[in-house]
Amino acid sequence: MTVLATFVLDEPANLVGFAPATRSGASGELGLYIATELLAGRQLFTVLGDTFVQDRVDFHPWLLDELGCDPVLRGLFGGGLVEDAVLAARLAA
Repeated sequence: MTVLATFVLDEPANLVGFAPATRSGASGELGLYIATELLAGRQLFTVLGDTFVQDRVDFHPWLLDELGCDPVLRGLFGGGLVEDAVLAARLAA
C-alpha cells in the first residue's frame, strides 16, 4: 500500500536558505562572461556552449557549482534591480 504525503506551506519556501555560500569571483572570468551574455538576453545553456566557455571548462569541472557561489551570477537570478534590467532587455528584444 502506498500512502502519498501532502505538505501545505503557509508561507513561500525560503529558497535562499538552500543556496551555497557566496565566494567572490568563484567562477572567475567565465562568470563575468556568462553574466554579460545573460544580461544581453541569451539563455544559460546556449552561453555554456560557446567556444569561450568550452575552451576553459577543463579548468572549471564544477562550473555550475561555481556559478551558484558567485555573487555576480546569483544577483542575476536573485531579484531586484538586475532582474528588472534583464526582464526589460528581453521585453525590448
